[in-house]
Amino acid sequence: MVYSILNMNIGQLLKQIREERGLTQIELEKRSGVSQAVISRIEKSNGIPRFNTVCMISDGLGISPVEIWDRIKKDIRNTPSSSKGEKIIRNKF
Repeated sequence: MVYSILNMNIGQLLKQIREERGLTQIELEKRSGVSQAVISRIEKSNGIPRFNTVCMISDGLGISPVEIWDRIKKDIRNTPSSSKGEKIIRNKF
């Protein structure tokens, strides 16, 4: 469950930032070097991206990878947990 929350949050956050900057996926591909197909999969929450992929995308968006992870951690902590195990994992982020 935590992985699905993390995956959903990364995709939603990257899409939100991309849209705030008025970029299409193709424009982000050109800026980041990450293919539009990969960007699309991440935004649709189809798999957790590798850290280096997030770094490349964040560079293309003009945002620090640390800021992205901080925002994701904040979202995870604010997401209601459905089990004790999930709460313990969530507290480690």
